[in-house]
Amino acid sequence: MPRNSFRAGLPAIILVTISLVAFLGLDFLQWKQKQPGSIFFSWLLKVRKEAPPPVSLEKEVLPLIRKQAGPTLRIAEIKEKPRSEVRIEAEAETYAGLFPQLKKQFESKGFKVEISLLEEDEKKSVFDWSLEDKKQRRVRLLFQVSKPILAQAPPVLPAKKPAPPEKPLREKKVAIIIDDLGNDLDSIRAIIALSRPITISILPQAVYAQETAAIASSHGLEVMLHLPMESVNSQENNGFSESEISSRMSAEEVLQTVRGYLEVLPGARGVNNHRGSLITQDRDIMRIILTELAARNLFFIDSRTTDKSIAYSLAREMGLRTGKRDIFLDADQDKGSIAKRVKELIGLGQRNGSAIAIGHPYPETLGYLAKALYQIENSGIKLVSVSQIIQ
Repeated sequence: MPRNSFRAGLPAIILVTISLVAFLGLDFLQWKQKQPGSIFFSWLLKVRKEAPPPVSLEKEVLPLIRKQAGPTLRIAEIKEKPRSEVRIEAEAETYAGLFPQLKKQFESKGFKVEISLLEEDEKKSVFDWSLEDKKQRRVRLLFQVSKPILAQAPPVLPAKKPAPPEKPLREKKVAIIIDDLGNDLDSIRAIIALSRPITISILPQAVYAQETAAIASSHGLEVMLHLPMESVNSQENNGFSESEISSRMSAEEVLQTVRGYLEVLPGARGVNNHRGSLITQDRDIMRIILTELAARNLFFIDSRTTDKSIAYSLAREMGLRTGKRDIFLDADQDKGSIAKRVKELIGLGQRNGSAIAIGHPYPETLGYLAKALYQIENSGIKLVSVSQIIQ
């Protein structure tokens, strides 16, 4: 019975097949003769023509990398297929100074750049740069960033005779706080690549504030709230005036603003002021802020944006764990000036036993940090989170 059904339907199958072959043949002839009646072959050719050419690594990608590259960067591998891919080896200092400018260069060429931490171990971090332009052409850059090998303790030689017991020396420590984080994720990734306990201070109203805090905490970095406060030159605050602690606020408004920002960053262990040259002179407003921090067992660092600040002395008077900024690393944003400030930081740490520096996520600062860490640790000073210095 099924065989009879097949035989009955065979003429219809043959007819359909002949019609399809005839249609394709006629369509092909019309396409070949450039007549408007072609449907299938015209569509097929259009699709093939619309497929964008691959990104030229030699012309569009590698020149930008080489332009920004330092002596410790090496292009290890180039792949054109199945996907354009470049593997790059770099030291942490080179990568930290390279990525902000390189990212801007690619974006200026029409590429959307997404950066993620692909893998990490004791010796290296691998960052995955995914590039895509408006034509949906894709490139992958894999940066293998070697972690800095900092100072090592000298070998211990056996003593010729037992030495008399000595009083233990106080360990010398410095802390580095990087302010103004949260406006992008590249800065925190560059800091993570250094694998050292740099303290992170995040602007609560920044777009990536919470994501920055989560990344920092997952890598064991101490997180602080960078609390916006009114400065003496408030009109120059670039739009922050509506979101900062203001001298025009009532006591309740000040309190609710502080609480709101602390809710944005619930994992913050302490607070320092963003700007605030006016507010840190106001004993009444600072007492409201510090009372709330004390109730939450948070420490306070006075950024010392003015010599007239009473914030540090008031915090000590109220019994908070507190400290104050000794050095601004990058008041002048050039490596020569930053190098001088690092030298001053080391001197303060050696003389006083501890010191606190504040810097910002400028390319010049991030690019110099690995060298600064080497200089600090090679001088016999330990870099620690800021909470390990304050009292």
